[in-house]
Amino acid sequence: MASTLLFIQDQHSDNKELLPYLEDQAFKVRHAASVAEALQLIDDHGYQPDAILVDVDDLNETQIQQLEEIEDTLGIHEWVFLDRELAEDLADRVDELSFRSLRAPYSVKRITVTVQKAMRSTRVRRRLAEYSASSHKKSSFESIVGQSDVIKEHRRVLEELSQVPMSTLMIHGETGSGKGHSAGILHSNGLRQDFAFIEMNCAAIPQELVESQLFGHEAGSFTGAKGRHRGLLEQANNGTLFLDEIGEMPLEVQAKLLKAIEEQSFRRVGGEHEISVDVQIFAASNQDLQQMVVDGEFREDLYHRLNVFEIEVPPLRDYKSDLTELVPMLVSEYSAKSGKKVTSIPDEAWSELLAYNWPGNVRELRNAIERSVLLSRDGELNANWLNLNNTLLEDQLDEPEATSESTDPELQIDNVASLNVVQNDVLTFKLDGSMTLEEMDRQIIEKALQITQNNITKAAQLIGATRETLRYRIQKYELEVGAESA
Repeated sequence: MASTLLFIQDQHSDNKELLPYLEDQAFKVRHAASVAEALQLIDDHGYQPDAILVDVDDLNETQIQQLEEIEDTLGIHEWVFLDRELAEDLADRVDELSFRSLRAPYSVKRITVTVQKAMRSTRVRRRLAEYSASSHKKSSFESIVGQSDVIKEHRRVLEELSQVPMSTLMIHGETGSGKGHSAGILHSNGLRQDFAFIEMNCAAIPQELVESQLFGHEAGSFTGAKGRHRGLLEQANNGTLFLDEIGEMPLEVQAKLLKAIEEQSFRRVGGEHEISVDVQIFAASNQDLQQMVVDGEFREDLYHRLNVFEIEVPPLRDYKSDLTELVPMLVSEYSAKSGKKVTSIPDEAWSELLAYNWPGNVRELRNAIERSVLLSRDGELNANWLNLNNTLLEDQLDEPEATSESTDPELQIDNVASLNVVQNDVLTFKLDGSMTLEEMDRQIIEKALQITQNNITKAAQLIGATRETLRYRIQKYELEVGAESA
């Protein structure tokens, strides 16, 4: 969509050639013969320009007030003024509005370049505002979608805890239930929201590196420690440190963590000096930590220190009625990300979604919806690709015998799944239940690219996606496609 320019130029201007020159540029120009006319255009017709160019002789108090009304009425935009001699107080008010003020002499080309820069500034500011709004929405209480009693109670607990000056919190919940999301909401709406929120997944870091990652290290403290490193505990000072999968933390590191929580100080690996911090600790686990304490796999003193406050994130099966809100929201989200326009969810899909027990919780729901959106056509969610029981409905094929295993070695993937190309370009799977949805997705795309010799257009057609959607998936899985062919 072309950028829009509101050009306010009165009859006294000497720049008569400017309007036709601007109208020849790659943006849409709307002309107003006075400030009052521009204000009416915005107030009465809802016009929202990306930039406003003002070429008015002798701006007076009334006109500047009208410009300030426009500023207050519009969203994000930029002003460019062709400067005139003004009284100091009026000039100061114009300066507060303007992105640029151009002093004579000025050429039409210079004015146009300045207007283009103002439009770019508007686009950048709007993107930042959208990102900020999106980030805020993701960390707001409203991001916990649903009206079931279970979800209402979960929101209430989070709202209440967010205003408590706690030092530690334990978050329990099944895999994929949203423990990290809950931790982020508590921080973003809590008493430490102006400071850092640092995450550490204890299961994703090699055990020999957990201590260094958490507490930092001094140069030369171990092989490979070339310089000083500030640990995550130090980076989270005054804010929140979220320790996910804390049950995977080595026992010797647990002892040092307990001391750091109790004393609010610690030493880096290889360090000689105590470092003082004021950190709020959130810990999460999908394991039974009490049983781990009994089995000697988790320190009892650390368990009780972290468990001063405790919340349980509910599994999705306990609030399946909220799928009627969750699913359309996710369909909209993934449609926007992938460039699809999926607006309809068939009854067949709803039946499967509501009947399924969701052992992988919200994470599994997201994967299922993302897959179905990306492989949908004609604006309707593709229910066949939900794969909620790790099977693809083979009634997609026109002929049942087309599902038989291909004898062409070029079409074999491995012993987990085989991808067959049939005459009508329909793809199907045979599974043994050992593949995840993302593994299936990756292998489909890899095989489609192999069959088409990296021809993005043909591969996209083969799997029923757009080029943009396929590019998105290739980037997501970091696939090497070599020299891309159209």
